[in-house]
Amino acid sequence: MINQKRIDGLLKYMAELGQQQMIIRNPLLIKYLLGYAPRGGDRATILYVSQTNGIKLIANYLTTWPKGLEDEIEIVTHGDQDSVAEEIAKIRGISYEEVVAQTEQNAKVLFGIS
Repeated sequence: MINQKRIDGLLKYMAELGQQQMIIRNPLLIKYLLGYAPRGGDRATILYVSQTNGIKLIANYLTTWPKGLEDEIEIVTHGDQDSVAEEIAKIRGISYEEVVAQTEQNAKVLFGIS
C-alpha cells in the first residue's frame, strides 16, 4: 500500500536539505506517498515524516483509511476539539510551546516575514 520508493526518495531529499522532519497536509501529496487518499472531509489529516521518528499518519478519529494501513505505519488519532500541535509535540517528545514556536519560525522563513 505505501509507496516505499517514494518515501525513501523523500527521506533522501530531506537529508540533502538537512531537514529532520516534514509535515504534509496536502491530501494529494499524502495519496502520492501512501497510495491512498484520506477520507474525512475537512478534518485535519497530516502525514508526519521524520528521519528519526519514522512515518506517522495523524488523523481525526472519523477519518477512514484502508484496512491494513495501520500495519505499515503508526496512525495517531485525534478528535475534532484536539490540538494537532499537541499530538505532534507528543510524537516528537517536546513541548506544545516548542512546536508552536518552530511552526511560527518556519512560516516566517517560508513567507519572508521578519
